[in-house]
Amino acid sequence: MAENGPIEDLAKRISEDLLSRFKWQQHGPCDRDFLCDDEAKHKPEGKKQKHTHPVDVVFSYKDPYLNKVIYLNTDLKSYKAGSINASKIESALASLAKTIECARYSPE
Repeated sequence: MAENGPIEDLAKRISEDLLSRFKWQQHGPCDRDFLCDDEAKHKPEGKKQKHTHPVDVVFSYKDPYLNKVIYLNTDLKSYKAGSINASKIESALASLAKTIECARYSPE
């Protein structure tokens, strides 16, 4: 699920400001979770309820070299200074990869 409160608003504003300078577009859905299409592979062990994947903001840009639109799914995070480490980054990237894997087949 998306970050909550003022940090969520700040993260959205910064990402919109920064990426719009590069002519990136923002697309829906925003601040939503969608159902996992491959729970056997993605659902954490012992989790009882349906597994979902987060989507905070989706951006796109036209790649001039590939001549196609590239989409970037984001799961905005906020971390306290000094709390970011390799395992947190690895976990966040793995989560994004699973999200994209299921997003390809999701009607949402």
